[in-house]
Amino acid sequence: MVGGEVWLAYAALECGRVSLLQLMKGLDAEPAPLHPAFVLLLFLLYPAVGAGAGIVGALAARRLALSPGPAGRLPATLSAGALVVAFAANAFVHMAGSLDTLDLAFALWGGLLVLLVAALFQPTASPWQAGVPGPWTIPLLLLGSAWLLAERLPEASVGNRAAALLAWVAVLLLAARLLAARPGVRSGVQWGGRVLVVLLFWVAVLLPQPNGRQPVRSIPEAAHAPARPNVLLITLDTVRADHLSVYGYPRETTPALESLAREATLFTHCIAAGNMTLATHASLLTGLYPYEHGAHDSPEAPLGVPLDAGQTTLAEILAAHGYQTSAVVANAAYLAPHFGLAQGFQHYDARRPRRFLALRTRYTLARGVRSAILYGLLSRRERPDQDRWYRSAAELNRAALAEIDQLAAHEKPFLLFLNYMDAHDPYAAPEPFAARLAGSAEPMGIGDLRELQRAVMRGDAPLAPDQRERLVAQYDAEIAYLDSELGRLFSALRRAGLWGDLLLIVTSDHGEAFGEHQLMGHAASVDQSQVYVPLLIKRPGRHRSSVQDAWVSSVDVLPTVLEVVGLPTEAPLPGHALVGRPPGPQRSVLAESYPAGDLIPLGPRLQVVERAIFQGPWKLVWSSGGSTRLWRVSPPDGEREAPQGTPGVRAHLEALLHQQLAAQVPAQPSAESRPNAATRERLRALGYGS
Repeated sequence: MVGGEVWLAYAALECGRVSLLQLMKGLDAEPAPLHPAFVLLLFLLYPAVGAGAGIVGALAARRLALSPGPAGRLPATLSAGALVVAFAANAFVHMAGSLDTLDLAFALWGGLLVLLVAALFQPTASPWQAGVPGPWTIPLLLLGSAWLLAERLPEASVGNRAAALLAWVAVLLLAARLLAARPGVRSGVQWGGRVLVVLLFWVAVLLPQPNGRQPVRSIPEAAHAPARPNVLLITLDTVRADHLSVYGYPRETTPALESLAREATLFTHCIAAGNMTLATHASLLTGLYPYEHGAHDSPEAPLGVPLDAGQTTLAEILAAHGYQTSAVVANAAYLAPHFGLAQGFQHYDARRPRRFLALRTRYTLARGVRSAILYGLLSRRERPDQDRWYRSAAELNRAALAEIDQLAAHEKPFLLFLNYMDAHDPYAAPEPFAARLAGSAEPMGIGDLRELQRAVMRGDAPLAPDQRERLVAQYDAEIAYLDSELGRLFSALRRAGLWGDLLLIVTSDHGEAFGEHQLMGHAASVDQSQVYVPLLIKRPGRHRSSVQDAWVSSVDVLPTVLEVVGLPTEAPLPGHALVGRPPGPQRSVLAESYPAGDLIPLGPRLQVVERAIFQGPWKLVWSSGGSTRLWRVSPPDGEREAPQGTPGVRAHLEALLHQQLAAQVPAQPSAESRPNAATRERLRALGYGS
């Protein structure tokens, strides 16, 4: 196949790079979600393009009546040059915003093209030039240089990056020179390369994902644990309470949660401790506010500070008292093991889905093929699902039910933590939920949505009413789909005989803004749209409903679980157990917001720490920028700024806030705050740190 070998070698290296090599990074790694059909497409498409370029070269050599030397080299040279041009063009398009990391690589690729062209004008190729168009040299130069500069050394000095790149080029050219001088060895390497292509193809196609039951840490267990109830903690990522019909929202979004509420306690005034996944989940699992546990956004760690290993989590406490502890989470970014929330879980499943067009690495040619298919063949309604970097509720349920089967097979009680993420963008609910709630409106592409969010937050223009209506309808459709899957999960638990004696807690980590106070998304403030979340608790053996109107918080979940299962708290905590005697009307709770790395450039108001304290009908918001604002709140109806004639209320809440902060012990900085490359890519896919 004239000219096709270099492209086939590239296909093998590319698929091996984004799938096979992921398995070599340790137990918490996973293969990139390359779909077998997509791999097959690449292995057919790439050689076809290379062969086409080679045929064009052969026809050109005949028409130009070139001498035998250049004429024989033209097909392979043209095919190799086409690969260099295609790779460079794809990197230029898809690495927009990060092109400075590839500046030296573009210089290298330009020099490579010059070398290929120069070889055509010589009667015979030098030993050095003869090895360059070989099928493996150019793909290794392209992928290796991009990998070095964009992934391994993006923040290194120019000198260090240049030295590493020159070393890589020297190794490859020396190997090419040695092979060109030894025909016998070169023939053996060529056959070995063909075998490698076949192996990498089958590895990329057949490579299974880990089963998710990854041991995290050995926990000392009680020898004879008394009978205690099973615990199921469910977080609905990005779900604000005022968009749930169980909280009075006019659209019917949550019939399954309404059914649950008939045998549970519904808390009408629940406030998330933080406004982003990491901070609130750390509060749920430690019983501490973000100020105390330290796992939150920070200007010094723009992608977030992990939970320190010295903190004690709910999973660690229960495991030490004989519980099996497992987690199945959809948010494979901020709930990745790197961020410390897997502490105490004996098995932790943070896998991502395997989608047909999903791809992690932006500079590879497969990213360009993916874009061509997305925008050339798929409808706007079909595209966002290929951008979904987390498991859908149905996919998560399959893993959760398999985990429940394994947990229920043992006599020990279990803690199972489930995290669903469907309400997070790109807001692309499946049918019939999209048609029922969003009508014919097509989902907004993830790139367009990100740009709209940034424009609104910068203050370029407010969110237009028609845009808000479209986004809210699609968000509501995602919640309705998620609720339907929760209903399936609850039914399965009933059929398995696990429902009656189960402690079930359903809550959220944060909400989502749609233009309120010129905000979009989350992680930007302590606005009600971002911190007002649902909380429903079903106690074991109790089947009657109740409603509690006192202020409650994410930090109440851990003491509540310990109270129900009959275990003491090991240290004073700011939260309260929400069973038995409920919090009184004078209870106050906090919410915190820290500057998020990707939002800091959008304006001064997003560069401050905010803390809100809630008590009675009031909410005081303190900002590190020097201001305080007083609001009157009435969940689920939102908030309005308080009149000026309330100085006594303001002074009381300011004093109460300072008193509560003084009583807390601030967290010490985590020793390791920088996520690894895989976690950073997951965060970028979700819109953080982009």
